[in-house]
Amino acid sequence: MITIRSSEDLVSHLNTIPRSSSIGIVMTMGALHDGHGALIRQCASENDVTLVTMFVNPLQFAPHEDFRSYPRTPEVDSQLCREWGASILFAPEAHDVYPSSFDTHVICGVGNADRNEHSEGAYRPTFFQGVATVVAKTLALTRADRCYFGLKDAQQCAVVKRITEDLWLRCEVVLVDTQRESDGLAMSSRNTYLTESERSEASVLWKALCQGKKLWNGGMRDVGKLRDAVKQDITRHETLKLMYVSVCDRWTMQELHGHLPHDRRAVVLCVAAMLGRARLIDNIVLEQ
Repeated sequence: MITIRSSEDLVSHLNTIPRSSSIGIVMTMGALHDGHGALIRQCASENDVTLVTMFVNPLQFAPHEDFRSYPRTPEVDSQLCREWGASILFAPEAHDVYPSSFDTHVICGVGNADRNEHSEGAYRPTFFQGVATVVAKTLALTRADRCYFGLKDAQQCAVVKRITEDLWLRCEVVLVDTQRESDGLAMSSRNTYLTESERSEASVLWKALCQGKKLWNGGMRDVGKLRDAVKQDITRHETLKLMYVSVCDRWTMQELHGHLPHDRRAVVLCVAAMLGRARLIDNIVLEQ
């Protein structure tokens, strides 16, 4: 595995790779865990070259969020990338990704708050613009054939699929199942914020989602009642500060309302909550 620090050096290296070789990319912010491992291993099994990026993207964070305290473990991450099969680790500095002349941002309608008042776009107005911008830049730079994202971030997956299609980025988006701890908690770099007592409560979100899926499978199609049932399962735990419960279209992120027909497809149930310092998100697909 080779480690590259600048975009110029990355382009030079990529130009030495035969055009017949397939390039897969996994974009990360570091602080790697087994969820990232699943992405990197699958990428390595399906491509000739596996490129992993490690960049804590400042555009994804609002001023009051945890950009400065976000966990950074570069030495450990580098070793894990090597073990999981990465060919290239690209770890640029912010001034390389966003030089002083930088003045272009990508805005995707899928992430807009006016489409879904119960979403990451509503609660983190800068988030999806930051994601869309860095993903578009990275795919344009690397010309990757495939990019790999975890389904834990369902809304992010929808944004990435939309921008790759709309901007003709010619990259296949491969979505990989959420990796979970033994009690169901979705793996996340921010789980390191949890205290021991908070960690014992954290699986509540997944259990509430599973209960919502059970209600859906039992025939419940009243979105308001479904949303309320999931809310009640979460809010009975006082340590969890619920931010939203969303029942929405899986690919447009349009919030759904009223009574849905039984043949309605592409429905996802998403939740977000604060538990101490940790902001936890999770989801479950109700219909493919």
